[in-house]
Amino acid sequence: MISLGTSNAVILPIVRSPGTAMERKNSRFSFARETPRTNPYKWATVLDSGGSVRTVFVDFQKAFDRVDNNIVLHKLLQRDVPHFMIKWMFSCLEGRQQRVKVNDGFSNWTQLVGGMPQDSWLRPLIFLLVIDDLQLDCLVHKFVDVTTLSELLDNGDHASNMTQYVESLSTWAQTNKMIINRSKSKEMILGSLAKQSILFLTVQSDVIERVTTFKLLGVTLTNDLSWEAHVNSICAKVAPRLYYLTQLRRAGLSSDELSYFYLMVFRPVLKYGCAVWHHGLTVAQSQKLESLQKRALRIIHQIAYGMPYESECANAWVQFLSVRRHELGKRFFFARLRNQTVVYMTFFPNDETHIIFRLRRHRLSYTMDQN
Repeated sequence: MISLGTSNAVILPIVRSPGTAMERKNSRFSFARETPRTNPYKWATVLDSGGSVRTVFVDFQKAFDRVDNNIVLHKLLQRDVPHFMIKWMFSCLEGRQQRVKVNDGFSNWTQLVGGMPQDSWLRPLIFLLVIDDLQLDCLVHKFVDVTTLSELLDNGDHASNMTQYVESLSTWAQTNKMIINRSKSKEMILGSLAKQSILFLTVQSDVIERVTTFKLLGVTLTNDLSWEAHVNSICAKVAPRLYYLTQLRRAGLSSDELSYFYLMVFRPVLKYGCAVWHHGLTVAQSQKLESLQKRALRIIHQIAYGMPYESECANAWVQFLSVRRHELGKRFFFARLRNQTVVYMTFFPNDETHIIFRLRRHRLSYTMDQN
């Protein structure tokens, strides 16, 4: 354990350096390279052109608890972080001990040389510092301890190099004293490559399971990029909440209190991550979600039985779920558009005047027809 003395210091805000969006993306200080929300976008782009995608969802075993303090110090020094800030950070990490209690007995105290304090802002920040230099020759999406490797193959190209990428990942993990959880790491193949005979990936002689469905950050992805599995997952989560809502109604709660419970506990499940999946829903899937809100409103407002769904929403002062999801998607898009510092800006195509003019002319014609 490398010990650094503490000193009084003024903690200064870290200001993002100027430059273009691409320059900031390639900056050595860009901890989060790309958020996993961009996964479906890039996958769909390749699949639409007839290509294939081979992806691996990587899980690190007890990732935060295995962060080595000496590795953290080495990476801080590599980034030319001011010395006083390193002293301040390690004053929070050094001298930490733990022991185990079983019934009335205690073990001896053990000095910790790694791991991050629970409920600390330093916990995710330091882990981002550790994982930032994980760079492979394939597309890597990192969101704190969630890492996804994606290999994009052109139409007709079935020569996959994912085995080499996984080996490079294993080497990085060993160097940084991380352990890949082979039982929780999964592989998924999208496109025509799934019909080919592809060897399974292995990590230290353990085979990585190949799946057709995977839940990434709470959003269920499938190898055909449909959202039926995700909608079914939402329905399964909502069913117990409908029961709780019924029990609260029987307990005598007022409609206002039940509405508050619905908005705070029930509805967030129905729209979580909707910026990713809303525009890919079929009409039947959208109606399936609307039916859940319809059932909830009829529990809250018993007088609503027999009323049209539009009237029920107006009576409860709530929007259709489809309208709400659409608004949240627009808000998310324009928030990213206004923020020139995020890596999403590199995904937008260049302005093409003839396309914009054609869209505007189509909208103008549509408006005139309505009038």
